[in-house]
Amino acid sequence: MKRRIMLSLVIIAFIVVFGLSGISCKSEAAEETVAETEETVAETEEAVAEEVEEEIVYEDLSILDILETITDMNSENLDAPRTRDIAVGPDGEAGVSYKELLLTGEEIAAIREKADSGEPYTAVVAWHQMRSQKDTVQALGAKEALEYFGVKVIDVSEAHGDCETHIKNLMTHAQQNPDLIISVPYSEKAEAETYRKLAQDGIKLVTVDLRPYGLSYPDEVQGFVTANDRGNGYTCAEYMGNWLLDVAKIENPEVAAVKISFYHYCTAERIKGWQLGIEELFPSIKIVEIAGCEGRSETGTYKPHFDALFARHPELDGCMPFYDYPALDAALAAKTAGFKADEFCITTTDLNEVSVMEMLTDGYIKELSTPDPYTVGVSAAILGIKALLGNPGPPFVSVQGFAATPENAVEIYETIYRVDASPELKQIYDEWKAANGG
Repeated sequence: MKRRIMLSLVIIAFIVVFGLSGISCKSEAAEETVAETEETVAETEEAVAEEVEEEIVYEDLSILDILETITDMNSENLDAPRTRDIAVGPDGEAGVSYKELLLTGEEIAAIREKADSGEPYTAVVAWHQMRSQKDTVQALGAKEALEYFGVKVIDVSEAHGDCETHIKNLMTHAQQNPDLIISVPYSEKAEAETYRKLAQDGIKLVTVDLRPYGLSYPDEVQGFVTANDRGNGYTCAEYMGNWLLDVAKIENPEVAAVKISFYHYCTAERIKGWQLGIEELFPSIKIVEIAGCEGRSETGTYKPHFDALFARHPELDGCMPFYDYPALDAALAAKTAGFKADEFCITTTDLNEVSVMEMLTDGYIKELSTPDPYTVGVSAAILGIKALLGNPGPPFVSVQGFAATPENAVEIYETIYRVDASPELKQIYDEWKAANGG
């Protein structure tokens, strides 16, 4: 349409110019005028063609499309069982699967247009800590996805596991006037007022793992993403029950769990999922205690908590710690208590090289239900982009993880953390495969 209008205007101009030249104009002058007009028409056609070429029509992109585009280490290609999809949010709402997330063509065009204008949307990635690979890769997924669509990430921070530091970081970020903050809160309740102030300043907020207590969706928080914590715990229960009954062949096993004493949504959900799985699937297994702990002991480990638990229950057959580092302390405590690794089962969530080694050397840890951290970060970025455009996505999104066992743990580790296993881990894995017919 633009092309037709512009060509019509040029032709009209040509007629006017030619008419004004009069019939008495010399033929040479007329030919020159015609040549100039033809040149103008050609230039106009070229300009119109360039303009039409710049009018890109974007297609809708699902999160699976986005992952395929922005990363070579796509966990969707893993041939490993996913954890149970039974996530439940802080208010009892069912989680929306990450696979339902998408950016429409119109949203992509709008975010690209903003970036091309020279004044892109700005964002901050503010994590409670990045001392674990899971946290680091989550933040990386959020940052890379934002930047891929043209959102300028102006700062990335971590609080080194300290609540006051995280609050100070958030207030510093407020002075930077970002349009969006994607973060992992350190504490839902202690930081709620800080997040409320950010919302009042007009900053869009998307959080991962924890949601600020009492803040409303979508007025104050525009998105919340977790790693399917209840589903991870449920999967831990499945593996524990099957191992105790079918592998160790223990009759009427007794098991326990350890959770954080204070309100902490994501770790509490893991224990809830584990308890639900044991009670639903294994009526012959008795849960003798779900113990609480405030955190690391004065020695800097969780081992004293497990020492005390095992002393109270000397006939225990299995234990579910709330994540992998406490699980390693639980393994040491189990050995101290005299439990035999071929008769005692620990399952938990998350994984690191040491916990995988423990599993591969016939240790106490039998299964690790691990999150899919990069996908969690990308999911948060998608919610952030939709919030920037005034189209908030689902209030609660769940990303299923993977059930890591000796057979697949190394491949999962390398894929979700985007690293090569260490030579030591590779050697241990090769020895495990040789011993197990692999």
